[in-house]
Amino acid sequence: MLVGAHLSKGSLDSDIRETGSEISQIFVSNPRGYQSPNLDVLSMIKSPNPIYIHLPFLVNPASVNAEVRAKSLDLILATDQISDPRLYGIVIHGGQGGKDSTINEAIDRWVKLFNGVKLKNKLLIENTAGGNAAPGKNIATHIELVQKLSKYNNIGICYDTCHSFASGSDNFLLDLERYSKEFEKVDLIHLNDSKDKCNSNRDRHELLGAGEIGMDMLKSIVKRAKIEQINIILETPGNNSLWRDEIKRVKSL
Repeated sequence: MLVGAHLSKGSLDSDIRETGSEISQIFVSNPRGYQSPNLDVLSMIKSPNPIYIHLPFLVNPASVNAEVRAKSLDLILATDQISDPRLYGIVIHGGQGGKDSTINEAIDRWVKLFNGVKLKNKLLIENTAGGNAAPGKNIATHIELVQKLSKYNNIGICYDTCHSFASGSDNFLLDLERYSKEFEKVDLIHLNDSKDKCNSNRDRHELLGAGEIGMDMLKSIVKRAKIEQINIILETPGNNSLWRDEIKRVKSL
């Protein structure tokens, strides 16, 4: 099990050193747009540590809007052009179908969009905190989406604790057991506390132990991650000093 943080792309090598990150997660394009990725970002990072890329938040293969789906696929494919042995996966949210959609329709849009697509890197689909017709809002539909896509492509799972809590889960170990019945294991965990109560459907991350989830539940999933050798990325609000302390805390559990 390796532990690290989501870092800015300003001075990544120094951020990795200062936080003590064994792995890191970064954006390679504007997180709130559809701009083309900077394919040279990874080559500028000298650290040999594994890296995950997080796609921008607007990427939404489940969208009812055909232009959004097309832009999303273009950005996914452009990011997938990155070839680096340190790249362990590209993270994408499960997306939202919109107020006039069903979850089944949202999943069908994903499947149709990826028909004929062959990815070089593993695409890790992340569960979501809420939203109408959101395939990642509950474990069952998240599993269904990954199963349908992984029949034809290189697909995995990213599990976010804040998102799961916000969507109504109060037992992270049970969640992991449900995934493990269908897949070898979860590929990556985003370890975050939540500013809001369970089933709030609000995606607001908090420092570990400072939110509504609390350390007991977070400890339980860290211990399981150690057993199953699942890497952990922190997306908690903070800075290099806080992330260094949190990484040490997680490693010591």
